[in-house]
Amino acid sequence: MEGLTRRFGRLTAVDSLSFQLREGEVVGLLGLNGAGKSTTMRLLAGILAPHEGTATLDGKSLLNADSELRNQIGYLPERPPLYLEMRVLDYLRFSARIRGVSLDRAQLSGVMEQAGLGGMERRILGRLSKGYQQRVGLAQALVHDPKLLILDEPSSGLDPVQRLEIRSLLKKLADGGRTLILSTHLLEEVEASCQRVLILQEGRLVADEPVSKRERLSVRISGDEEAAFEVLIGGFPEAERVSPGAFLCPSSAEAAEVARLMAPFGLEHLAKSGGLQERFVRATLGEEA
Repeated sequence: MEGLTRRFGRLTAVDSLSFQLREGEVVGLLGLNGAGKSTTMRLLAGILAPHEGTATLDGKSLLNADSELRNQIGYLPERPPLYLEMRVLDYLRFSARIRGVSLDRAQLSGVMEQAGLGGMERRILGRLSKGYQQRVGLAQALVHDPKLLILDEPSSGLDPVQRLEIRSLLKKLADGGRTLILSTHLLEEVEASCQRVLILQEGRLVADEPVSKRERLSVRISGDEEAAFEVLIGGFPEAERVSPGAFLCPSSAEAAEVARLMAPFGLEHLAKSGGLQERFVRATLGEEA
């Protein structure tokens, strides 16, 4: 995506947005409510047209793209587009047909297995649990064998066990070589599933960074800096001095032990630093977590 902008009347929902997705990558899209996440996903899926900018897949424009190129993209909106009176197999056959794809029973069963729906061909969609309806929504996004999956709140409304199941499914899809971009409010889902995070604020990209930045202990003292640092590296050789009176310790360090060592030097601050929650709050609100 390069310079994509989308307006709704006077509201600019997505503002000059640019980023790249690499093959086989799993990317989390984060932002506060109204930040432009769903609009971004609709633009990427080709459901909305931008007022400005371009979107390309493998170097080919997605604007006015033919069906063959669009079939490289699978999209699961926050509310799966289900016809609740249909049976699972019939719904997936219908989903394939409107994509212009003809699949036999064995191929459809393969898609169901990918989405964790084995043995549920005859079940009526309206009688499935929320978790299984979400799986069916994922299956319709996979039925045409896309290279890129766009998932808007795939764990929305699911209980903890169902979220773990969906997380496992996404990992299998990523391990199979697909590229995934998923929007969620659940930071733990991003930490568990994604290698990279994009953070939006008022339609603009304010952060694009790896998920796995090291979380460390931030320490600040008011006393003798040189003596304090000497004591600190005696207990934690990987500790670093980052500014006058401020140090960072590895995340493996026990907070209680660091506090004990630093107490004689006027310990003023001790907290985890660099976690995804802290980075998200700083990026969106400009505040400490």
